[in-house]
Amino acid sequence: ETPQKHTLWISANQTDEIAPPLTSPASILIVEDDAEIGEFISRYLAAHDIQTKVASNAQEMDAAFSAGVYDLLILDLNLPGEDGLSICRR
Repeated sequence: ETPQKHTLWISANQTDEIAPPLTSPASILIVEDDAEIGEFISRYLAAHDIQTKVASNAQEMDAAFSAGVYDLLILDLNLPGEDGLSICRR
């Protein structure tokens, strides 16, 4: 049985209502094993002046956290090896 995938999309108009514009570039770590999806998300965010780093698994995520600080984590639940829910429980 294939797990269900859930996606939340927030438009630019909705984010303006949630929080004021950032005064410095945000930094987001994207943990996604599908390279096309990771690159798509990264390019979209970069077009909105958000710095990104893409990791394809838990080990790469751990290395990224060791090397820097991020404002937000976008985490795929269905990762190879350690899955996203297990990572969240840490």
